[in-house]
Amino acid sequence: MQKEVADIKETQSSIISSQRHPSNQVLGLQNRHTKFHTRLQHAPLEIIVQIFAWIHVRTVLRYRRLSTKINQCLLTGDFARLNVQTADFQEELDGEFPALPDLYLLQSLYIDGNRFTGPIPTVFGDVGNMLYLTASRNRFSVIPATISELENLEELNISNNSFACEIPPEIWTLTELYQLDMSNCELSGSLAGVGNLRQLIHLDASNNQFSGELPSCEIYDLLDLGGLHLIGNQFSGGELLYSAESNLQLMCVDPEFRPETWPKDCLCRRQHEAIGDSQESDTET
Repeated sequence: MQKEVADIKETQSSIISSQRHPSNQVLGLQNRHTKFHTRLQHAPLEIIVQIFAWIHVRTVLRYRRLSTKINQCLLTGDFARLNVQTADFQEELDGEFPALPDLYLLQSLYIDGNRFTGPIPTVFGDVGNMLYLTASRNRFSVIPATISELENLEELNISNNSFACEIPPEIWTLTELYQLDMSNCELSGSLAGVGNLRQLIHLDASNNQFSGELPSCEIYDLLDLGGLHLIGNQFSGGELLYSAESNLQLMCVDPEFRPETWPKDCLCRRQHEAIGDSQESDTET
């Protein structure tokens, strides 16, 4: 009997305690020494900037009407630079891509799948900050010599553009590149100089009009190169590529440049689409 009474009292105490707990929380919220931001416009400016910086650059200014403070924040140069620190313009835009001289914090630019024409963009506020530039599946026609100013660029993808010109030697000065894709670009000339890109991990120059000797010795010097795609060009000489003399894990070259001893699991089985096919699909869409 005494045990049952003790259990009842324990249960009552538990109920009373749980009832008092919300009251204690309310009292805590009434502490005048603690500040709570119940409205966005009352939040510190640094928080507002970080929240709105995640909204796309094309839509963020719609929120200017929320308050005077937010309007002033969204119109500052500091917010604009933060908002486009990683710009993404994959929305079927056309015309020449504009210069961006005021974007000093820009590190990445993704403009794949548009209809931009003219030269590949190379004018940014601080070209030394640019690390990633992907401009595939556009209508660019010029690779300007100023591309050499992007000296810290790590990834460059200009595939599926109709350049129809010789590859500029400035490409071989981008010694920080670890990924270079210039497939399906109607580029001509020689690949001599590729050995300068000592950090290169992936190289795709398939379906172009590169000619002359295949720079096998330079390719062997690229110790980190794991993927090589050179099929669909017009090379007319050069040494065969032997698996024992390279670290290649995946290779796609015309049969006359590789011996039959290459391991089959290292041969690329991906279909390398020609630029004409790519353009036709773009026109249909």
